[in-house]
Amino acid sequence: MIEDLTGRSFYGNTVLDYIIFSGAVLTGLALVTVLRKVLMPRIRTWAQQTESSLDDILVRILERAVVLFCTTVVMEKGSVSRPPKRDIRYGLTVI
Repeated sequence: MIEDLTGRSFYGNTVLDYIIFSGAVLTGLALVTVLRKVLMPRIRTWAQQTESSLDDILVRILERAVVLFCTTVVMEKGSVSRPPKRDIRYGLTVI
């Protein structure tokens, strides 16, 4: 029963591929949330305690870039989580 469901194909991807991708995205969103809620306030507090304003500017840039970077990495890693299928008869990769 489950094999039938996960083996079905929609738009060139199996249901299992969509499940794996969704899990990767949810894990990535959880990671980004932890970074933004736990790590970034600590870094911001540390940067405000220093005399230099350069680290304050770098923290603001990092706050914006970390979400975009992590989201991009999660999407890319989730989309290639399964290796391509190989056609054994000809040694070709089926896309």
